[in-house]
Amino acid sequence: MAIVHDNLATSGPPAVAVPPYVLDLHGQIDLTKRPPAGQIGPDAFAVLGLPQRLLIDETRIELRVRALIRELHPDRFHAQGPAAVEDAQWHTALVNDAWRKLRNFERRVHEVVALNAVAAEAPARLDAAFLLQMLDYNENLDGLLDLDVAGHPGGELSQLVDEIVELRNALGGELREAASAWDQADADAAPAERAESRIRLRTIAAKLSYIDRLRARVDTHAAAQAAAVALGE
Repeated sequence: MAIVHDNLATSGPPAVAVPPYVLDLHGQIDLTKRPPAGQIGPDAFAVLGLPQRLLIDETRIELRVRALIRELHPDRFHAQGPAAVEDAQWHTALVNDAWRKLRNFERRVHEVVALNAVAAEAPARLDAAFLLQMLDYNENLDGLLDLDVAGHPGGELSQLVDEIVELRNALGGELREAASAWDQADADAAPAERAESRIRLRTIAAKLSYIDRLRARVDTHAAAQAAAVALGE
């Protein structure tokens, strides 16, 4: 069964469709496409036959992944011997790992940023206003979570969580805009333009990571409180 390959991008200029890594140009499984031991294999986008775009058709990509996994089922290769079965299993793991990285929009952002990183690049530099805001949130959480343990949370904790969620949603919108700008920039665009677009993606993603750590503090606290109540019952 041939697997049709188009680029599935929903944003940006037309991109040349290439087959997923394990397929030949006719859409047939080719288990010989495996790098020698010690060599770096294809990136997640190449594994699934996708351009490095961020706004892509996730539903259709999932269908492609399922088709690849079905065609790579080891039972199809037993007649070819143990080596073919092992190759099919290797490619299956490669496809699953690529889908894990690309099935989620924000994970795709991290993947694109990592693939286009500059050697010995310094960590993302966040603006002072954002860092001060995060410091305030952390300090407020310290006090409110202590109050919650004492049994006097009031509505302040919920209000703070709502603020954190609202900020995350706003940054999520900014990330979508930055992703669209990345997709629109042709691969042949000036290096400075591509670098600026990537840095913007990287910076917003770093801010989202800060906010997710804040929310994780609240979720961990809530889980501990629920466990304590359950034990008390």
